[in-house]
Amino acid sequence: MIVRNGPTGCWVSVDSTGYKKPFANKITALQYATANKQDVGFYFHNTVWDNFDQTTLGKTSLTYLYAERARQLRDKYDYLVLHYSGGADSHNILHTFLTNNIKLDEVTIRWPKHWLDGKFYTVNNVDTSAKNAPSEFNYTIQPTLDYLKKHHPSIKINIVDFTDGLHSFVNVSNIEKRIVDLNLSRSVLGSVVQRLNADLDRQVASTSTENVGHMFGIDKPSILLQDNNLYFYFNDISFESVRMSEGMNVEPFYWTRDLPLLPMEQIYQVGTFFKENKQFLPLLNTPGKPAAQVNVEINLQQNLIKNVLYKHSWDFSKFQVDKPNIDRSDWYSWAHTSPELENLNKIFDSVMRDVTTGIDEKHLLATDKTPLLSVHRTKLFHLMSLDN
Repeated sequence: MIVRNGPTGCWVSVDSTGYKKPFANKITALQYATANKQDVGFYFHNTVWDNFDQTTLGKTSLTYLYAERARQLRDKYDYLVLHYSGGADSHNILHTFLTNNIKLDEVTIRWPKHWLDGKFYTVNNVDTSAKNAPSEFNYTIQPTLDYLKKHHPSIKINIVDFTDGLHSFVNVSNIEKRIVDLNLSRSVLGSVVQRLNADLDRQVASTSTENVGHMFGIDKPSILLQDNNLYFYFNDISFESVRMSEGMNVEPFYWTRDLPLLPMEQIYQVGTFFKENKQFLPLLNTPGKPAAQVNVEINLQQNLIKNVLYKHSWDFSKFQVDKPNIDRSDWYSWAHTSPELENLNKIFDSVMRDVTTGIDEKHLLATDKTPLLSVHRTKLFHLMSLDN
């Protein structure tokens, strides 16, 4: 059957006959599958990648495709917002618009701004652990914003402080509503706390036009090594950072069905790099590789991939911290450890235990802490053999 899904995919519950029942909401899918003793998979336009003509790959430059995607979105929307993190993915989007003279209306950053003013961390460029993620604002994001103010003053810079008035939204009903309504794929505290105030979405692109596109720089290709073949897949948690209120036009810049050659060419270029540089193959995911080992190797892997995809746009001397752990409790350590958020943590834990009631434990992260939803990914798509 054909499973229809939007720009961020959907989940399917699969019965014993192979029938796939689609769900737009992950929690609903997991509850249904558990009640009916069925499996759940993530579906992201699988037919597009299954039927893609891979003989077309390796013939078009990535810089050309980045510009094509930027023009495609510019033509589609009256007002374009880039949700900027300071990382290589979103910075490449900004670089693409600027170097190709394509109009960009707004750059938005979600950040706990009033806490940045010395309240919960000390700025330093020595500690590159995920716990020092807030320092990226000072050393990586702010210099870019300063550059835009000076050289591209027509681009609106919008810093959305998601901690402003936060406590008034910390209650059971609001936290549960935001987790369910926003369809947060993993529902980690860091993602939840950024979205407790639904009105903040409206602070982005405060323009009179309704035809607004919200661009997000997710994600780098996910490649798996198995039986001397390279496969690729898409996972659902990559989309957690793009969730916005209903009716807002979310546009993953890279992972898109609207220009399938773009993500496929990225995947192909990364796969070719590892095929030609086999000494790095051990860094790739393989079936059954321990999570602890993956966490250690992911930073090396991602730096190699950045060099393949963004070497023309990324300054590798920029300050960047390591990738976060699976529940991002190191990246968002301030949210987990701040005394003033103790009540939020307690309510969040209670809500997640309630929300995940009736969901099989195999769909939850193995943790003795707050239950979180596990990662679900698409089927594996064959990319290339390493034998020829």
